[in-house]
Amino acid sequence: MLPLQSTQKPSSGSKSYFLFILIAIVAIGSGILVQSSKAPPADSPEFKKIILLPTTKPLVDVNFTDHNGKQFGIDQFQGKWSILFFGFTNCPDV
Repeated sequence: MLPLQSTQKPSSGSKSYFLFILIAIVAIGSGILVQSSKAPPADSPEFKKIILLPTTKPLVDVNFTDHNGKQFGIDQFQGKWSILFFGFTNCPDV
């Protein structure tokens, strides 16, 4: 006996899915090609990753208040790595 062959055509849903995937691949490939062919602008600044000061500068004795309301000073940072960040926001409502 010969096996029966299927005469069903692929559904229109699978055709649209295949077409969508094909268009997405072409669009992504085109975007990558266009971006890689662009030269960077001549006036773009070069960013440095670190700024080293020639000599260290002594810190004056100041006191800060932490989020619990307790006082702490610079002497508590002696011998430890530390980062001090002063955040800034521009909110017209304040």
